[in-house]
Amino acid sequence: MSYHEMWRDEVGLWLHLRHAESLSVLLNNLDYGGHPLLWPLLVLPLARLSSDPFLMQCLHLALATASALLVFRYAPFTFAEKILLVFGYYLSFEYAVITRHYALSVLLLLGHLSLRSVPRTSAIPPAIYLALLAETNVFGTILAAALLAGWLLEGPAAHRGDGFDAGNRPGWLAVGIVLTGIVIAIIDMLPPADYVFARVWYFGLDSGRLWQTLERLWRALFPIPAFRAQFWNSNVLGGYPRVAAVAGVVLLALCLWLWRRQRAAVVTLAVGAAGLLAFFYTKHMGAQRHHGFLFLAMLAAYWLYRRDSLEASPGNRVFRAAVWIPLLFVHVFVALFASYMDYRLPFSGSCAAADYLRTHNLQDRPIAVYPLEWVKPVAVLLDRHLYHLGSGKVEKYAVFNRRSYRELPKEVIANRARDWIAAMGEHAIVVLSDGFTLPVDEFDLLAQIPQTAIVGDERYAIYAAKKNTPGMTPRRSR
Repeated sequence: MSYHEMWRDEVGLWLHLRHAESLSVLLNNLDYGGHPLLWPLLVLPLARLSSDPFLMQCLHLALATASALLVFRYAPFTFAEKILLVFGYYLSFEYAVITRHYALSVLLLLGHLSLRSVPRTSAIPPAIYLALLAETNVFGTILAAALLAGWLLEGPAAHRGDGFDAGNRPGWLAVGIVLTGIVIAIIDMLPPADYVFARVWYFGLDSGRLWQTLERLWRALFPIPAFRAQFWNSNVLGGYPRVAAVAGVVLLALCLWLWRRQRAAVVTLAVGAAGLLAFFYTKHMGAQRHHGFLFLAMLAAYWLYRRDSLEASPGNRVFRAAVWIPLLFVHVFVALFASYMDYRLPFSGSCAAADYLRTHNLQDRPIAVYPLEWVKPVAVLLDRHLYHLGSGKVEKYAVFNRRSYRELPKEVIANRARDWIAAMGEHAIVVLSDGFTLPVDEFDLLAQIPQTAIVGDERYAIYAAKKNTPGMTPRRSR
């Protein structure tokens, strides 16, 4: 974690929590994030305590560590399987090193499963875990609904005594707790009218989009990346989406068939996978961190299956030998590769850019950036507000609304940079993210940092005005 440079989605929440002028402003800004409030509420005290987001990373590491402890203590797997699971890609890298709310989802999911693995446990505590799981993100909400459906259909005869009996009042109280959590989460996630990210819903039948959606099954279960610098969110079968889709569907069908005698496992996996795939198709295809919830759905279902099934059962022998153990080894290999690449290369170029500005005593100069969403990790590291060429004002944080989140033509960016330097003086600096440039006949490119970053669009170009450039004569100071 100490060598991981946080990228924009990691530090964005920190900027909101640290610099919001009031609670009402903070809640309004968080509406544009598209997520419930549980993770922000946990991080808020830390953001108010310090300017260093390392505290948020420490909290995140504590959550990931607690998840690992739950696996070792309660998972119905062998010790070797637990080792492979904990040190696999999702639990040791994607949901451990990269600081997002997904680690909280994993902890609450595993906490729920752990309680359902303890004899004579009341239904209320596992229900509270599911309600909180729904409050982490939309994928957690879908998993909470899937686990509730499986739990209900498990019936009163479940050997652990945790099934819902229609005549058992605490059981229905538990159902109410989970449904309340789901409803509150949905209300929290409703976007404002001027929200600009992933606004469109797709309900028509599109064969290309359907193949792309089904491919997410393969990407989730076998997150083998393309072996290159920008490996993150890639897949080795990225050029063969139909092959990947067929392989993923076959694997899902195999799981459902082998586990068919365990209703809770089958329903949890079927509802979870259907809900997640429906969201990917209709709303947002997502990235590896989102696809990973398909793996979590399978993990939850297999946990329930192994909890209730003998090691020697035919379904378990086939799945464990043909799928589960090979899959866990693949995940460990991918985790090692991802960790090595994160150590060898900057995950984000933000640290390198901030270090360059400090080393050359540029950090206190007037700095304009574009786009703010991509450059905000630099703002966190410099602990200062930056002028955004997109909005035409100094911004404390980036918001996904029409005013802040829009792409400008290159000519407009150059004109605004020219006006900015004319207003602030020739000592002003402009920082652009990868893919945006300024005319070399008017601006000096001081640095392009770094040469390579895992998040490819978080490489930065740092510009200053050329001396005596017409149209950029600084205004006289009063």
